[in-house]
Amino acid sequence: MREAPRRTVRGIRAKRVQCDELWSFCYAKEKNVREGMVSGAGDLWTWIGLDADSKLAIAWRVGDRGLDTALPFVKDLASRLANRVQLTTDGHHVYLLAVRDVFGWEGVDYSMLIKRSPPNVWAALATARRRALGQRGRP
Repeated sequence: MREAPRRTVRGIRAKRVQCDELWSFCYAKEKNVREGMVSGAGDLWTWIGLDADSKLAIAWRVGDRGLDTALPFVKDLASRLANRVQLTTDGHHVYLLAVRDVFGWEGVDYSMLIKRSPPNVWAALATARRRALGQRGRP
């Protein structure tokens, strides 16, 4: 079953593609891995490329967060697309290298979306909540 999407998700005519990585771990978080633990224990990253409109997972790869995973992920993504796309990623620096090496700067409309949040986002959220409740009264 898991090979079916790899064979059939081809020739995708997407307009906008969004890529990101999801963190998880196997057996233990990287900081807690000790000698003698299960082989392969530690942090894992699932790289995913989504059609921004249909939410179709065009390509995915599990590995580390470095260029050794980014490059084959972007190559796989590019091989599944039928046309030029607007590709958006987060600010992770390895995307720059992988996108340049795979698409070239003329083969894709590429942008990095870098989110900015207040230094202490939780304090800002608490302040916003207090202000909202103050305007409406207690819920």
